[in-house]
Amino acid sequence: ISQLHLAFLKFHNQVIDYVAHRKPKANPKEIFEEARQLVRWHYQYIIVNQFLKATLDPKVYEQVKKNGPTIFKPSAKPKMPREFQVAAYRFGHSQIRPGYKPNQGFGAPIFDAAIDPEDGDPNDLRGGRRAPRRFVEWDIFFDFGVQEVAVKDGKPVVQPRVKKNKRIDPFISTPMFDLPVGPGLLEPAEDIRTLAGRNLERHLQHQLPSGQAIAKELGYEPLKPEETAELKDLKFHESTPLWYYILKEALVRQGGQRLGEVGSRILAEVFFGLLLSDASSYWSKDRNWKPTLPRRNGTTGDFTIVDLLTFARVA
Repeated sequence: ISQLHLAFLKFHNQVIDYVAHRKPKANPKEIFEEARQLVRWHYQYIIVNQFLKATLDPKVYEQVKKNGPTIFKPSAKPKMPREFQVAAYRFGHSQIRPGYKPNQGFGAPIFDAAIDPEDGDPNDLRGGRRAPRRFVEWDIFFDFGVQEVAVKDGKPVVQPRVKKNKRIDPFISTPMFDLPVGPGLLEPAEDIRTLAGRNLERHLQHQLPSGQAIAKELGYEPLKPEETAELKDLKFHESTPLWYYILKEALVRQGGQRLGEVGSRILAEVFFGLLLSDASSYWSKDRNWKPTLPRRNGTTGDFTIVDLLTFARVA
């Protein structure tokens, strides 16, 4: 995450240089203002046309994209609704793997419980001081079209270098049930050490409606009790906590490849609602706008996260 943040900083700086080169007579303020808009608009374009399109139920995505949000209509001071921040946008928690290879030469668990929390350079992926062994090769995480040769059953096999995402489902990786303690902090209660426990506790604290209740309110067919039968002993099979419901809905209705209707609708309402509430966003100014920065292949008119990382010169 920290290296992705760095990539965005470098993207901004490269756009500054790009604008300055194209407009040598512009003053620094003019260069900054144009670069700021280009950075924001290209990022917003990626969110709308790549991230949301790949993550949401296609019908829900197209409906809200075309007609706009009908429920979430933020005021002059927009806030993220609880259903989004406490449940729906936590769907990615189910996609976290026990470990990762940030590059071809190094792999590590995301959290290693045996490591001293005071260690400034832990040999897992929790972060710490800058270390070349943890430098990210972005074509492992995003599809640059790079192929590599692997050996399978003693024979060379050509396969994509990028690694597929873990499915969106209710199955959480084991390390997420024993989260590390930050340096200098006291050991938290056992239920707070689990990511799932934290999410479910927030559901209760914020008094969120069940997934079934929200599905009915939105006009979607709720999951059937037999589809959440594993929760029957807890009496949650007909009134399921929203976070869990969204994960199970994604698995049952979309095979874990994308969000189901409820999860998709919440995300679509909030993302498009926030874009519309921002008078300076490309979606408010001109939703037919097309990216103008050169892509990885030298063309213009479209832009993806791969193009952003390439323009930032981190890939």
